[in-house]
Amino acid sequence: LADLAAPEISIFLGVPSMYHILVETLLPSVPDLAHVRYLLSCTAPLQPELIAAFYEKFNLPICQHYGSSETGAVTNHLPTAVLERMDSVGKAMQNVTVRILDDAGQAVPVGQVGEVVVTSRVVSPGYMMGDSAGQAKFSSNTYKTGDLGFLDADGFLFLRGRKDDMINVGGLKVSPFEVVGVLQQHPSVREAAAAGVKDAMGEEVVYAIVTLKTPTSEQELLAFCRSRLSDYKVPRRIEVRDEMPRGPSGKIKIDTKEVKL
Repeated sequence: LADLAAPEISIFLGVPSMYHILVETLLPSVPDLAHVRYLLSCTAPLQPELIAAFYEKFNLPICQHYGSSETGAVTNHLPTAVLERMDSVGKAMQNVTVRILDDAGQAVPVGQVGEVVVTSRVVSPGYMMGDSAGQAKFSSNTYKTGDLGFLDADGFLFLRGRKDDMINVGGLKVSPFEVVGVLQQHPSVREAAAAGVKDAMGEEVVYAIVTLKTPTSEQELLAFCRSRLSDYKVPRRIEVRDEMPRGPSGKIKIDTKEVKL
């Protein structure tokens, strides 16, 4: 926080967990951050509630950024537009085209969820070490990201999870993004993640992990979910952990093979 308050800092790049810490840190007084021109967040979408809490405390909007190793930078949010669209990752950068396509490769209407497809001159031609399955995602400076999202009428992108993360519960599709969104509405939850795991009968069910700001029980969290989700979307289990499991990039990564229901 002392580094952020230093006058020479004008652009600050952080990850979601860092912004959580800054919001929850008790301060004798809020530092003057008027010199900070741009706050950037990447690796995973932020919950609107966190962006709102950060703005209320520090009077600064957090701009979300979207991109990948295959595409380079794709979108950036605009500081002046964050508060109007707090769950957006911004608009396509110059010379980048973002489209939302259905499974047949056709563009979907504004506001409808589909696969995020990126076209630009910096899109990779393919994987250097070879990947026959992944290679089909590339064509003519275009990459099928596997991410789900939609564009609004002004071209702002909103992410809604990944195609390959959808959970199949008895033939019904469950979005981990929706489950996480509900869990993070609970006042005791700091972070949440959800995934599909196999039960003893080999059927896929919803499993979730949370970290907490204040004490609560798994039973209370399950009851909270039941009041807001259809029965088949409610997690079979919600595990409370001290820290989220993360991969090298900082993204939350659940090892479903180690899950015990």
